[in-house]
Amino acid sequence: MLRKVLLTVEVGLTVILLIGAGLLLKSYERLRSADMGCITQNVITMHLGIPDARYSTPASRANFYDTLLQRVRALRGVDAAGFASVVPGQGQATDWAVTVLEHPPLPPGNGMSVLGRWADSKYFGAMGIPIVEGRTFDASKRLGAANEVVISESFRKRYFPGEDPVDKHLRVRGRDAVIVGIVGDTRYEIGEAPEPVQYLPLAAGVETVGTLVIRSSHDPEQFALPVQRIVSEMDPDLPVSDILTMNQLLGKSTLDQSFNTTLLVGFATLSLILAVVGLFGVMSYVAAQRTNEIGIRIALGAKREHVMRKMLLDGMWPAVVGLLVGLAASLEAGRLMRDLLYEIKPLDPEVFAAVAATLLAAAVFACIVPAWRASRLDPMQALRAE
Repeated sequence: MLRKVLLTVEVGLTVILLIGAGLLLKSYERLRSADMGCITQNVITMHLGIPDARYSTPASRANFYDTLLQRVRALRGVDAAGFASVVPGQGQATDWAVTVLEHPPLPPGNGMSVLGRWADSKYFGAMGIPIVEGRTFDASKRLGAANEVVISESFRKRYFPGEDPVDKHLRVRGRDAVIVGIVGDTRYEIGEAPEPVQYLPLAAGVETVGTLVIRSSHDPEQFALPVQRIVSEMDPDLPVSDILTMNQLLGKSTLDQSFNTTLLVGFATLSLILAVVGLFGVMSYVAAQRTNEIGIRIALGAKREHVMRKMLLDGMWPAVVGLLVGLAASLEAGRLMRDLLYEIKPLDPEVFAAVAATLLAAAVFACIVPAWRASRLDPMQALRAE
């Protein structure tokens, strides 16, 4: 009896681990398939920056990026290329205080602070970020004349409800800029909701660091060395770092979730194996202890399928009771995991049903062999053994 009680507890703990692993696994799959608001396939990213000491004027900075992008776009196989200070999945970076010049002044302490990005005019096309309204930057406007701004859909919804923001003016970083377009939302980090973003033109010559993005219908990783050669020819002292495809970049940002999921799945799998082995051992032990009883039953006319059914039911009750206890405990465990889950409920019915089916199937597998052996006993041999 003690063996069965301990086995029941083991099955219950296995159920809790399996449900936790199932929730994390489903959450991780949802996380990796989250819509970032941009193209993530066939895109490679490369981080680089230019030092202020050698590129001290806006003209020198703007010229560097203009030349770099022209040469990269001229490479055979490049479908599109762009540059931005921060790309989706790289985090929030910085936010900028912003004022809408056509709106009444806000009370002190209630100012607007919005994520800020520098980007070139073709960045949005390279990343597949849709233009919802208006246009992107005028490529002919450079340096001080680059007084345009593009905002995201979330920016419009939050700060321009019920009105058209195009042609209105923002004061950002001490400069006045006219809103020329609205683009689709992107996620600054996988799993996080889109935040309002304002994009200023890279051609203003202000930004010194950012990420080059290249999209190609062929293998985008083939451009890593050619781009590094281009940068080296332009400035031998400039390093190119963090060369990652968009999928690799997003995978890097989900390492913690991947580790937690892998660890729990491993423990759950091991626990399930131990539970199956335990059930098999208990059933084999019970069958051995009841050899004489089984022989007498068969000798008195009991059908072998009835013997097998009784043995199977005797072995299954620790699994069934453990399953019910584990499911009940998992209700609370799921609530404790709420903050670790992405776009799934802690009481996800699919996960609970899958775990219950898996556990019962494993229990039947563990019990059916000893039960079948017991039902095939020769009654005379069983009685002689006694």
